[in-house]
Amino acid sequence: MAPELVVTPGGYRPSEMVHKIGADLRLRILTGRLQGVDASDSPVADYGSVPRDGQNPAMTPGYALPPGAETPEGSELAPSLGRGWIAFAHWTNEGTEHVSSFRSTWTVPPEPASRSGQTIFLFSAMQDTIPMTLLPALQWGPSAAGGGEYWSVASWYVGGTTGAVFHGELVPVSVGDELTGVIRLAGRQRAHCDYRSGFEEFPDADLPVFHVRDLSRCGVVMAAYGIKQCSDYPDANAMGFRNIELMTGFRHPALTWSPVNTITDCGQHVFILSDANPGGQVDVHFRELQETPAVEPVAAEAAPEITAAQPFAAALEPELEPVAAATGSTEESEAAAIEAAPEPEPVVEEVPEAIEPEPIVAVAEEAAPEITEAEPSQEPVVAQAAEVAPEEAPEPLAPAEPDMVAAMARALEPAAAGAETETPSLRLQVTESAAPVPSLEVHPRIDRLVEITI
Repeated sequence: MAPELVVTPGGYRPSEMVHKIGADLRLRILTGRLQGVDASDSPVADYGSVPRDGQNPAMTPGYALPPGAETPEGSELAPSLGRGWIAFAHWTNEGTEHVSSFRSTWTVPPEPASRSGQTIFLFSAMQDTIPMTLLPALQWGPSAAGGGEYWSVASWYVGGTTGAVFHGELVPVSVGDELTGVIRLAGRQRAHCDYRSGFEEFPDADLPVFHVRDLSRCGVVMAAYGIKQCSDYPDANAMGFRNIELMTGFRHPALTWSPVNTITDCGQHVFILSDANPGGQVDVHFRELQETPAVEPVAAEAAPEITAAQPFAAALEPELEPVAAATGSTEESEAAAIEAAPEPEPVVEEVPEAIEPEPIVAVAEEAAPEITEAEPSQEPVVAQAAEVAPEEAPEPLAPAEPDMVAAMARALEPAAAGAETETPSLRLQVTESAAPVPSLEVHPRIDRLVEITI
């Protein structure tokens, strides 16, 4: 009878080769055998010899079944979707100092949109050259540690591709929870090291291992088993391993993560967003990103011929040409086109707001009884006043003689004679100017001069 196979982050194993290490036990390697010891360091369980898989490369990706084992019922592959380590990124420590800490943060992604009995693992990991792998893992679905159609976390120690597998307590978590997975070097004795793997938020899920070989290979991994369709992956585009921090001794070495994508049918892959240490990030993508078609601006459809930079007169040119062709006369066609074209609304903001006509009328009304005949010699004063800018405040002037006031009144006569103001009592009686100014309008410059003089 074939042994019952159960799924682990390192592939399928016979159920009798998977062991739970509770809070009262510690795992150690002694004289080439895996043992469970109590608090007094006395062996209480023997789990067999350490596997010798030294030919496997770093972060071995593809193993899933022990040699000669059949695929468990209900976990048959859909065409090309694969199983095992689907995508991962790894880095190997080649320095003399051991890796003393490896930590990263990730967020529990949404649940899968479909249920096919699948199991998904998302974890950071450290390996030796056998490879024995220590890892804190987030899992969806059932595994040798338990679980079901929900997210949970546990720490694992996987014995190569064929050896025994160990796990700690399984703790349920929720979508959106922040997880910080940490593997720490707890001690070292000659060539042997003590490590502790777990999550900062869930200390009950810790797993300590003692007297094991130096774990010099580090990585972040997505493993999956029983995937039958792309919707069996989490219902999100990607998940990021963020704030990656790796220390050798008391320093942060330079990192260069190497991506490996073994199964890509749904667009699964890893993307190295940053090699920084600390603060690096490696994203695991569950599917390809769908491109969103660009939407053209509505303004471009409403007015394709007239743009903001086009002058108003230039916008009317296409209308002027047909009119000129119909009349045959350039002057008449231009006059007809201008008369037919709608007058543009006045631009209010171009008129200075500070100039109002009402104070000018009031000043002129008060000055009217004192206006007398002026001499022509005072006309240069009007020309000088015209050079004053509307925005500039005029300098104080000396009191004007009656003859000067009369000269200014003659300059205002053409506009004042034809204009009706709101004050009917205003009447300017002036004599004929010796040098009349043609078509002179009431200008803000003149108004200011009258107001100051009076």
